[in-house]
Amino acid sequence: MRNTIEADEEMLYSDKEIHFDESLTIEGRAVFENCKIYCCENGNGSSMEIEEDGELEFINCEIIFCDVGVSKQKNYEFCFISSDNGSMKIKDCKLYNLYHFADGSYQELEVTNSEFTNCMAEVFDTDTDYDGTISECRFISRNDNDDKEEACTNKKVAVKKAAVKKAAGKGMYPLIRGYFDISDCTFEFGVDMDLYALELEDISSVSNCTFVNDERVPAELLQDYTTCIHCKFTTL
Repeated sequence: MRNTIEADEEMLYSDKEIHFDESLTIEGRAVFENCKIYCCENGNGSSMEIEEDGELEFINCEIIFCDVGVSKQKNYEFCFISSDNGSMKIKDCKLYNLYHFADGSYQELEVTNSEFTNCMAEVFDTDTDYDGTISECRFISRNDNDDKEEACTNKKVAVKKAAVKKAAGKGMYPLIRGYFDISDCTFEFGVDMDLYALELEDISSVSNCTFVNDERVPAELLQDYTTCIHCKFTTL
């Protein structure tokens, strides 16, 4: 089932625990504040679509992908949030186990002061027309989280990196792909994660960021006219 927020509507979801089992089309504005949101439970393929001029905002939320391996094996092309020239803001949030989180084209995409834990690939794979910003965020993916269990629908769901590899095929995958200005962020990976932080387009910029165990540093992936200044690269 798919629900729709019409162009002249604004919906506020506040202080709720949400089990996302129905798809949502956003033509107007949707705001999730202080919510705990469970996605992809039991292979559920429900998603969000932001239409042109639609707006989606997450403030101080927890977003948890649950049965991610099963869901993506069923449909590798699935992405939880897709946009057709809409806008999205994520502020002060904690996000877990994301895989193919957001794609499409965005008038504005702004992510600030948020933590991304155990994310697996292509968190953002977007076209932002030079107006995408990610600042003061932490992206931490380590081997010791491969079999981390999260409480979803009152039961334990094992999130295994091996299942995602089977769905996606072998290779290395970026967490972020597109046009972005990225500043004051940390990207940290465990050993042999088959992940790297960034694959950015022209006119992007990266500043004051720290990269830990990134096997493909941005210098190898940034196109002409993209800058990377005051960054730190370390291995553990």
